[in-house]
Amino acid sequence: MLVTLLAAIGAAYQLENDSSGGRDRTKESFGLNAVGLQQLRALYEWMPDYERRVVQFDAHTGLRSPSELLQMTWRRVNWDRPSYRPDPRFAKFGKEREVPLNDVALEILKAIRPANVERDAPVWLKPNGKPLKSFRMSFDAAVRKVCPTPDPGWRYPTIHSLRDSCASAIESVSSKAVVAFVLGHGPRDVTDLYTRKSFEVALGAIRRAALLIDGEETPENVVVLGSSETKTAKKTENDSISA
Repeated sequence: MLVTLLAAIGAAYQLENDSSGGRDRTKESFGLNAVGLQQLRALYEWMPDYERRVVQFDAHTGLRSPSELLQMTWRRVNWDRPSYRPDPRFAKFGKEREVPLNDVALEILKAIRPANVERDAPVWLKPNGKPLKSFRMSFDAAVRKVCPTPDPGWRYPTIHSLRDSCASAIESVSSKAVVAFVLGHGPRDVTDLYTRKSFEVALGAIRRAALLIDGEETPENVVVLGSSETKTAKKTENDSISA
């Protein structure tokens, strides 16, 4: 009976792939598509400010939620070297890493930072001053208001889709290696071992990607896509690979 069941599952999987033009829709069915720029901006309008800030910060950093994102503490924010180090106790595989913060992410943190903050105090708080444990209900409700109804075999975007939004924007202005650095992905093949990036390159890329993520007004460090500065930055990054 088990053999028959496995055969039926395999046949269904093959049929699904064949009917979708050879694409593997198993991943797509979990709604791992990026939230579009216009959709993301519309999401902000449907969420309370204290949760909207978390969503926007996540879209600009790609932190895993809730494990890394909602466990943020002020101790781990580096203002001089704009970055955040997720607590390895809550990171995937207990991995220590440094996440660059673009100006949008920094401005969000500056806006909510208490005057006399305790170093181990949580970053994200509810209006009553208690730590924010989840924003899933508000996010899911907002998604259903602004995102189109999924096609058969697809699902609405999830909170994890914010990482996808961040990754897609970074790759548009940089490279897969920079995406891996920001998101904390390990090397998948031998080539990845040769194309690992520095923090400075990743920071430059995530700053340039800001306009692609949600198109908000951004400070001077964000470069408009298609400008001469963007082309120069990308050439400098490519030269660093060849060096």
